[in-house]
Amino acid sequence: MNKPKTENTIGRISPFTSLAAGVFHALKVLSPMKWLEWLSPFLKSRSELADTELSKDFTRNRAKCVDYYVAGWLFVEALLVLIACATRPPELLRAAIAVAAGLRILEIVQVAINVTVFDRLSGRPDNRVASTARLLVMSFVNFAELLVCFGVIYATDYSHLRGAGQPVTAFYFSIITQVTIGYGDVYPTGWLRIIAALQAMVGFVFAVLVFGRYVGTLPRIEGILDEPNAGQEVPNPPTGKSGDAPKP
Repeated sequence: MNKPKTENTIGRISPFTSLAAGVFHALKVLSPMKWLEWLSPFLKSRSELADTELSKDFTRNRAKCVDYYVAGWLFVEALLVLIACATRPPELLRAAIAVAAGLRILEIVQVAINVTVFDRLSGRPDNRVASTARLLVMSFVNFAELLVCFGVIYATDYSHLRGAGQPVTAFYFSIITQVTIGYGDVYPTGWLRIIAALQAMVGFVFAVLVFGRYVGTLPRIEGILDEPNAGQEVPNPPTGKSGDAPKP
């Protein structure tokens, strides 16, 4: 049975919520997946699907299609890493590499925030996902993609990373920045300081929203000894009214 879409309640919550929702919904326009949705209905945003498109078969095929899309991005990211580290690309090519990596970062962030927060307020009928196991796997894949994409941006101008003698060090710096370790052996200068600050915030928000959402799907843990009557014998239920002989 299909669930009707819920009423759009964003505008009635607060002006700041409406503004934030408008910004993140507008960011969908910059998503390459949005550009390709004319090729297949499986590439549509989850909040844009009709009730008739929420069947198990459609959901299964859509999950496969989205996985192929992410696999394509992984291939592109591998190429960006090779170009940024194995060659000395000209300035125009470095800018194109940084833009491509930045588009993927924006896509991952806006999908995480829209799906977790704003799509439900704007009329998405439910919070269901194709599979909770797949949600966890894709969360780790996206988290790793953020590491790689930010590392690509650092590698395109690694001269602004003090302590980085080669482009590959940019990915080491990306890891310690996103997991907020920060040893101090490599640190950014110039415009890369802004990128590093953004990465720290993105990594934190992604972990809170996406991994927190998965934790919410886990079954509740209950302790046997935490129950009020733990250790006490439970009396047998009565077999009948008082004074009645037990039934054969």
